[in-house]
Parts: sequence; C-alpha cells; structure tokens
Amino acid sequence: MGDSITTCTDTDSEAPKRDSVSKESNIITLAKHSLNTDSPRLLFLTKDALFIHALGAQKKDDELCSWLQLGFSLPLPHSLIANAWSAGPHLLILLASSLSPFHPGHLSVWNPLSNSLSKLPPFASIWHLITLGFGDNMVVAAGFDCNIQCVIEIYHTDHRTSPAWHVVGHLPLSSNVQEHDEILYCGGCFYVLCMESSMLVIDPQALKLTLQDIPCPSTPKLIISNDNIFMVEEKYFSSSVALWKFDEKQFHWRARPIDCPYLQGSSLKIAYIKGVGMSICFVLENSSILIYDLLNHVWSFMEDCPFVPTSRPLIWEPRID
Repeated sequence: MGDSITTCTDTDSEAPKRDSVSKESNIITLAKHSLNTDSPRLLFLTKDALFIHALGAQKKDDELCSWLQLGFSLPLPHSLIANAWSAGPHLLILLASSLSPFHPGHLSVWNPLSNSLSKLPPFASIWHLITLGFGDNMVVAAGFDCNIQCVIEIYHTDHRTSPAWHVVGHLPLSSNVQEHDEILYCGGCFYVLCMESSMLVIDPQALKLTLQDIPCPSTPKLIISNDNIFMVEEKYFSSSVALWKFDEKQFHWRARPIDCPYLQGSSLKIAYIKGVGMSICFVLENSSILIYDLLNHVWSFMEDCPFVPTSRPLIWEPRID
C-alpha cells in the first residue's frame, strides 16, 4: 500500500497550522508518486479522502507503490460531494449542503490538488437532471425540460463562449438517455447510451446530435479505454465478457468475446466498469477489482483498496494548475 496522508479535523486546536502543512505534504507526495507520468489513475472518492491507484506503477524496494490516500477539505463549509465526474486533473462535483439535505445541490469544477473551486451557473432549460459528462473543458448535461422532453446542454468551463449553458438539441421521446450511464468523452465528441438500443453521439463543435444503433439487445455498459470506445454486454458477466469495439470512422461495432477464469463458476456480479489507460477495471460486488490488460490480453486482481470502494470509480490525471 502507498503512503497514507490525512488532514486534521476542525476540532483540532492546531487545525489551521497543520492544514497548510498537510496540504503541502499532499502535493509533495503526489508529485513523487503520480505527477511525474501522464498515466491516468483509478480514483475512489470518499467524504474526506481520495484513494488513487497508479496502474503500472514501477516497483521500488520490492514494493509496488500503488494505492495512495490523499486527504482533502472542501473550501465551502457544510458541503458534501453527492456525485462526481472527472476530466484530466479536474473533477466535476455535485455539491450538496448538510444544512439543506433536500436541496438538489449545485455543480462545481474542482482541482483537489490546488483546492480551487469554480461554481457553474444554472441550466438553460433542464428542469430534472438525468446524467452528465465532462471532458476537454466542456460539461455536457442530459435532462428533462418543463415539457418532459430530453434536452442536451453544454457548458464551456474555459469560457470560450459566454459563461452560460447552451442547448445543443432535443431527443425523440423514444430515445431518452439512460439515467445510470454517464456521458463519456472521446476524440472530440461525447457518447452515451439511450433507450431502444441506441447510442447518442454529441458533437460539441457542430452542436449536432446523432443516434446510432447498437448491436446487442441486452443492457450494455459503455466505457472509454486508451481513446477507444468499448461496450460490454452484461449478459456475459456470469462466465465471460463480450467487448464490442466502436469504429468511429465507419460507425461500426466489432465483437470480441473474452473468457475470464476468475468469473467462471462464480456467483459474484460486477458492480462497476471503468477503462484506465490500456486496462479495463471491473469492480465486483465484494469490492475486489479485476483488471483486464487490453494489450497483453491478461486478467489479474488488483491489490485490495485500503477502504471498501462503495463509490463508483473515476479516472484522474493529477496535475497542479
């Protein structure tokens, strides 16, 4: 296990002084373990700590420097992270207030290293949020407007346009975005699965929405790995995994069944799937994590996380702004 770092609590009489020392130590430790490569990291987010796994970390003194714990304290008091999405060094977080538990919360872009926080404005027309995506300084939101029609909106965090949400378009009633899926960014476009066996392609430059048929009838899972789009068929989870790779130029899917010796004969189900670099991580319901190496076609178990990973995994590329 990697180094463990925690910040002090507010009840500590020396909290302000030790908070500054802890933050500096966090940055130094991350610089030594994570910032000297451009490789993405697997991230689990808890109420007051980030648990980061450096896949492919080099061995040092016969120990694998893999899991790293980074304590944090949000700059806004009484704030809790209800949900999060990631893009490079930044996290898009949905902040809820412990003082107003029934308030839907608000969105902010946060860099855990610099602890910088930027609040996003209200949506242009979304009344009920379905899901979000974050990538290349853009946030894409899918939700229902006041007419109960699914609408797609986009916001540029670098303010390349006016600092407001812009409507990209509306979807047919039969093709609503699936609520349990996040919107993924790859190669300049955003992708998300919809109902009725289709995938929505969101082009932020042309402000265009395109629906593409998907080949598998079962409930699939969309992931991004090494700048490639994959789809996993859940009906194969009991014994093997079927990966469908998307050809962005031909708009064609290619299937590739993969046997997993660790899943055969097992009653464990897969809770979350995430692409990390050249690997795909499968978080099982017992909190163990399976890794499939796309390059070498090898399965392996990741060493246990120092806490039970109840939150869905994120991808993080820690850098100081």
